[in-house]
Amino acid sequence: MKRRQVRKAARRVRYERRDDAALLDDGFEAFSCAPRDVQRDLLWLASVMAQEISELTLQQLEPATLAG
Repeated sequence: MKRRQVRKAARRVRYERRDDAALLDDGFEAFSCAPRDVQRDLLWLASVMAQEISELTLQQLEPATLAG
């Protein structure tokens, strides 16, 4: 392997081994560096996704609740 390929592969392995906390830190850092309008849009999207997830969860729980 060429030296550049080795470095590239090593970088990929280091990235794949990163834990969730490090990824969260990177995500938070990227979010906090984003312009305000982008932050607002991302927060809106997160709230919509959270609402959808909670509605889906309730839909899955309702049959079990009605049966019990």
